[in-house]
Amino acid sequence: MSHSSEPREDVESGLPSLERNRSSLTDAVRRIDEYDARERYEARCEEQGLDDEKGGSPNSSSDEDEKTIVSWEENDPENPYNWSNKKKFFILCLTMMQVINSTLGSALPSNAIPFITAEFGITNQQAQVLPISVYLIGYVFGPVLWAPLSEHIGRRTLTIVTFVMFTIWTMACALAPNWPSLLVFRLFVGVFASSPIAIVTGILADVYGNHETRGRAMTAFMVMTTFGPLFAPIVSGFCSTSIGWRWSFWVALIYAGLTLLPLVFLPETYGPVLLVRRARRIRKADPSLAASVVAPSELERTDFKQLATVVLTRPLRMIFFEPIVSCTCAYLALVYTIFYMSFQAFPIIFQKLYGLSPGV
Repeated sequence: MSHSSEPREDVESGLPSLERNRSSLTDAVRRIDEYDARERYEARCEEQGLDDEKGGSPNSSSDEDEKTIVSWEENDPENPYNWSNKKKFFILCLTMMQVINSTLGSALPSNAIPFITAEFGITNQQAQVLPISVYLIGYVFGPVLWAPLSEHIGRRTLTIVTFVMFTIWTMACALAPNWPSLLVFRLFVGVFASSPIAIVTGILADVYGNHETRGRAMTAFMVMTTFGPLFAPIVSGFCSTSIGWRWSFWVALIYAGLTLLPLVFLPETYGPVLLVRRARRIRKADPSLAASVVAPSELERTDFKQLATVVLTRPLRMIFFEPIVSCTCAYLALVYTIFYMSFQAFPIIFQKLYGLSPGV
């Protein structure tokens, strides 16, 4: 008995409890931006110091060493992790409405294709898949732009701007005068519709720090990504046979407008941007701290070269040099290929073979 109890005591005394692990991990995550920014800042200062010595220009580093980096305090009310559950749920609802808009537009023309091609005089069977295909092309390349930008300028501004553009191009599809213009409009709709898919997951990660609540939020996100494509053929099927195929896009436009109204109340959730705002408030309140108080992201380069060569290329570098990212993207590409190919097969199977109406 003595031999069995001693190791137990050694283990308990030698290893921290689960709660202590969680606490230390949370504290580490909370301050990782500060440490990482300090390292990058010091490295850049050393590089600038070498350059200054070579150029012969004096550049004092004593003030730079005294910079105070703004970070989150424990239980900080401005930290998105500490926001109330009601506020987090409101953000979740807004983002899910965006996701439905995004995925609804992807398969919206599926049951309206025969009516669209008949109006525009398109007889080529291969061309009939283009309204969905060009949308998916924009859907693929859009996140490569929106995801890194959301971590550079913040979530809120980019979310609202891209959703406004999505709404405008959806209206353009409803007013398309000919086949080529419809395809161009669908391409731009796809580019801007991909913004919620790329940014919403980041917003959820910003506000849900607990792994259980974040898992529930991601579950809701995944459900909404499949709800839109499944509901879109029903909308286009009933609209096309009764009031015209253009009303498929008008219905999507109405829903986008209803989403845009509450979307203006979406708060900024990206931590580095919020810390920049806090640093600016401190500097404004006390001008003597203008040169010493900075946010972590303010220590990084923000010029166009940094944006073009580092920020915007980060997704591509991850795809090509991170095997787990490459394999995941390849798998999802196969899944979505099969998923959207089914929307081209449904009209053939259920309308021609079983004689069902487009709406059913």
